[in-house]
Amino acid sequence: LSAEELKEVVVAALEEVKGVEIRVLDVREKSSFADLMVIATGTSDRHVKALAGKVLVDCTTPSALA
Repeated sequence: LSAEELKEVVVAALEEVKGVEIRVLDVREKSSFADLMVIATGTSDRHVKALAGKVLVDCTTPSALA
C-alpha cells in the first residue's frame, strides 16, 4: 500500500469508531521515517483504546486493505 492508501484505511477506521478531531499531517519534509502522521482524540480512555484497536485490526486485515 502507498502512504495515501494506508491513510485512507486509518482515517476510515477512526471515523467508524467516532474518532474526534482526526487530523492528517504531512511530515515528508520533517521526517526521514514517515510520510504522514494521523492524530485523533477520543472521549475517554476506553474510547482511545477502541480507536487504536480498530486501526490495528483494519491495518492488518487483508480484506480491509483491498
